[in-house]
Amino acid sequence: MQLSENHRGVPGTGQIDFSAVCAALKVQNFDGWLVVEAFSRIDPELGDMLRIWRDLASDWQLVAQQGLRVIDQAWNEAS
Repeated sequence: MQLSENHRGVPGTGQIDFSAVCAALKVQNFDGWLVVEAFSRIDPELGDMLRIWRDLASDWQLVAQQGLRVIDQAWNEAS
């Protein structure tokens, strides 16, 4: 399952309620992979191709660390 913010940036910086998403997945007995789908202009050429016009993350490590923290917390809090 690919998880993404409404603005395609770092998880936890937008409007998506990841706890509600994870709760819905648990109701369906989902036991697959959860992955973060986020974009930025770290690579300007790729950013241009994807039509990303603003910086959504300062570096990929931030995306990975914060994404893991937000999704892990949301999964653990989901009822």
